[in-house]
Amino acid sequence: MKTTTKKAVWSFYGLCLVFMVYACRNQDATPLAPKYTLESLRDLQLPGLRQTAPAPVTVTPSTLTQSATAAQVKSDLAAGSATPAVSQAESDMSAALSAAGTSASVFNIAFTPSVLNAIKNGGALPSTLQATVNSLVANPNLQKYFVTFTYPQVNGVQILPTTTSIPGPGIVALLSALTVKPVNYVGDPCFKAANDLFDQKIAGLETDRQSQVGTVEGSYSSNKSAAEGDVQGCVSGKLAFYSSLVNTSSAALPAELSHVTANDVLKAFTYLLYTQQNQVYYSLQSADINTCSITAIAKVAAAKFAHDTDVNAINNNFNETIRTAQRIVLQLFDSCHNQGTVTP
Repeated sequence: MKTTTKKAVWSFYGLCLVFMVYACRNQDATPLAPKYTLESLRDLQLPGLRQTAPAPVTVTPSTLTQSATAAQVKSDLAAGSATPAVSQAESDMSAALSAAGTSASVFNIAFTPSVLNAIKNGGALPSTLQATVNSLVANPNLQKYFVTFTYPQVNGVQILPTTTSIPGPGIVALLSALTVKPVNYVGDPCFKAANDLFDQKIAGLETDRQSQVGTVEGSYSSNKSAAEGDVQGCVSGKLAFYSSLVNTSSAALPAELSHVTANDVLKAFTYLLYTQQNQVYYSLQSADINTCSITAIAKVAAAKFAHDTDVNAINNNFNETIRTAQRIVLQLFDSCHNQGTVTP
């Protein structure tokens, strides 16, 4: 931000040339009333800092709803009651198996201990079995028995298990601050007084500019640390939440299977619900963990955008104030030439 620009270089040389120009001017010219005084230059200040608040990051949590219909069927089966709900579930499952091109016995035999362990731990199923599960899960007659869910969103963008980023607020093209080197004039007392004050004022303005930039940097650093510091706790919370759900469903499976040992279709129904439920848990877990990271990234990006916006405003104010100082000191030099002194 301190790169010397062409404008700054010309400004520097312009001030130096002033001294030579005045030496050649008509000494008999009528003096002009001074527009500026030393006090005008001395009172020149950098505008106060107005910090930009980072744009808020909105997070819409995922949702998870257990099936009341499935809960009723499981309750009836546990009670050994041949209710209409149980009969309907058996009929729906039988039709779905047929539509998927398989049978209850073929489907059930695929659920070996290793497959059940994979389901519990979020592992991949054999491709043939997964294809059958997908077909059954897509069956419209079985929808009422499944866990339903929605994925989380960050700033209105849906976060999936594979999502790693979302669009940010954009990039601010940074404006550099002018660099004006001191002239350190030695000569006529009037010119020297104006020049020395100009050099002091530029140095003071640069100190103020750096102070304001430091404040902005501090805010950005604080916002960044806070956002990134939230990630681990967020991830840990999601892992604990879904681990509890998986452990609960896995612990319930043996008892649920014991209620349907004599009915292959209802056994297949039980295996399917267990599989769909746990696969949803792991899918949502991945999406929610991604949301933890993406939320932090979005907050840091918003903080960076606010930071860069503020630094640009500071540098623009600084550059305009420098140009005002240059206009004032040139008028003071003019006063020196016309009147031999400048008004304090």
